[in-house]
Formats: sequence, C-alpha cells, structure tokens
Amino acid sequence: MLLPPINLRRRLLCPACGLLTDEKKPSCVHCNYRFAKGERQKLVRERKRKKKNAALVFFAIFLAMIFAFSRLAP
Repeated sequence: MLLPPINLRRRLLCPACGLLTDEKKPSCVHCNYRFAKGERQKLVRERKRKKKNAALVFFAIFLAMIFAFSRLAP
C-alpha cells in the first residue's frame, strides 16, 4: 500500500502511532487517529516553539564560538 507523500514543512508527529503526518489532514494518514478539536493547533504551536528555541540555541553557540576564537587570535 502506498502512502500519500508528506510535505515535511507541514508535518506533525501523530500521538497515537508516532509517525509523521500532514498537519492539514483531519486524521493521521497512517493510523487514522482523529485529532481532537484544538489538539492539532496545539501540536503546531508546540512544533513552532521548539523550532524557534532550537534556532536561538544554535545562534547562542555560534556567538560563543566566535567570541572564543577571537580571543585566541594574536
């Protein structure tokens, strides 16, 4: 059985089966888990928050490395 392609920019982790599914679909394409009324929006907000936090951590590490290597130069 072929599964429909999933746009990786619009993905959600299904709480029932743990596989990626499309955030625009009313149910998981793998296990047909039906998202509750506000559950899908909550999962989308959480995904965006985690993505933002990861970007901030990466930026902080990048700045720390620049500062550390600038101190090493004579």
